[in-house]
Amino acid sequence: MYKLSDVPSDQIRQYCFDLNKELLPPLTVMVQDLQCFKNHTVSLEVPNRAIVDKASDWSLEWNYYFNDEWRKEPCRFGVAFMDGANLCGLLLGRFDPRQSALRVFMLEGNPSSAHAFKGFILEIADMALQAASVQAGVSSIRIEQPTLETINLYERVGYSFIGGHPGYCLKVLSR
Repeated sequence: MYKLSDVPSDQIRQYCFDLNKELLPPLTVMVQDLQCFKNHTVSLEVPNRAIVDKASDWSLEWNYYFNDEWRKEPCRFGVAFMDGANLCGLLLGRFDPRQSALRVFMLEGNPSSAHAFKGFILEIADMALQAASVQAGVSSIRIEQPTLETINLYERVGYSFIGGHPGYCLKVLSR
């Protein structure tokens, strides 16, 4: 697969769709091989309306952001963390070729006290983000507008908080 910077502008939508679709099955296999998921039917999937509707009572406004405008975004990237039919987490972002970054606008684990990915959403999301970034040839990952409660969590997995308005957490990828 080509790097995002090499893709003609009229083919970016298909490139990002294909990258998202092709990247998640091998990552699912990696996750399934982790000992903590041996008794679960976990998968990483491309979010769709039916999946996002399952997050309607979560703290973030998933239905607001998963709208027609976002679905038309040519450089979008998303991951649904599933255990069978149960939604355990969601991630929505987009590639930004001008900034050579994968920007994450929403990341949330299911607020339920018990689900297969409990305690692992951030680490597996970071793994998916890094794999997608390397595949697309972008040099950084930006978590946009993290809450005060989540900044320390992002820092634990290698992100740095960049202040300002709005602030973001940044991970620069080594090449």
